[in-house]
Amino acid sequence: MNTALAPVFPQLGGIYSGPETTALYLDLKNLASRYPNFKTLPSFPMANYLTRTYPPLPLDWVVGREINKDEAPIRAALEVYHPVLLIEKRYADQIRTDPEMDLTRRLLLEGTVIGETPNFWVVKSK
Repeated sequence: MNTALAPVFPQLGGIYSGPETTALYLDLKNLASRYPNFKTLPSFPMANYLTRTYPPLPLDWVVGREINKDEAPIRAALEVYHPVLLIEKRYADQIRTDPEMDLTRRLLLEGTVIGETPNFWVVKSK
């Protein structure tokens, strides 16, 4: 871990990482500049804080145990804010198979993929 993350996000001053994590954070930064109204799914704690953007959903981890299997508040926020969803590819296997990620799977299937990066599918929700 020899890459400083402060040039990517000043809030990460003093933190060093490896090339994969640095690429992930650069990817997030670039996507946030293109789509300032976004939400990362199923997780990416502090993504909106780091990008200095408004968090359109009421939590960072949009998984079954965190929402207590109650999708209503998430669906309601999606209807109000219409964020672009940045779905993390590193969770691709779990999104397909893990019941904890049912909502992310459905949002990916229901939405329209409008872009793709090495780390994210960019999805416009319906």
